Amino acid sequence: MGMPSGDGAASPARPKLLLAAAIVLAAEAAALLAYTIINVVDIVTDNSYQAANGAALVIMQAIVVVGIGWIAVGVKDIKPWTRTPAVMVQALAGVLAIILLQAHQYDWGAITLVLAAAGLVGLLAPASLKALARPPREPEPVPPAKGNPAAKGSQGNRPAKTSQGAKGNAARSGNPAKRNPAGKPVSRQS
Repeated sequence: MGMPSGDGAASPARPKLLLAAAIVLAAEAAALLAYTIINVVDIVTDNSYQAANGAALVIMQAIVVVGIGWIAVGVKDIKPWTRTPAVMVQALAGVLAIILLQAHQYDWGAITLVLAAAGLVGLLAPASLKALARPPREPEPVPPAKGNPAAKGSQGNRPAKTSQGAKGNAARSGNPAKRNPAGKPVSRQS
């Protein structure tokens, strides 16, 4: 059912919608890279508002481009860790698309919204969710109980009760209505 990998072992089959989501992520990274290059040209040609702000923006954009590209490769390779970051990227792209549409940038806003929706559809398809699911954890073995298990009874690992009884519980209570300064229980019959 899986595709053979380089070592001869079968890897899980890659759903087509998951591949589409990886392509969408790569397209978003490429679009951001193009915009970063435009910002670099603006800085070099002195068309930027401030060179220092432009340089900081270019550095942040470059970091985000690398991150989105890394997530795209992880989605393509069916890495379970990529599901949450990829969905978050698409959700943020959807928010960005709405901001662009509200700013009357219909061309960029519509393209971004279509990419975000396509990415979410690809990532949230049942086959994609199954492919990106982590394998179930093996239950950890329970260490054997120390001492005589019959002596513990139904208490398990809880310590045995002390002989202080109700006075001890009332004196330790954080509720001042249950204790007086002497530490004696207060009667509620008054």
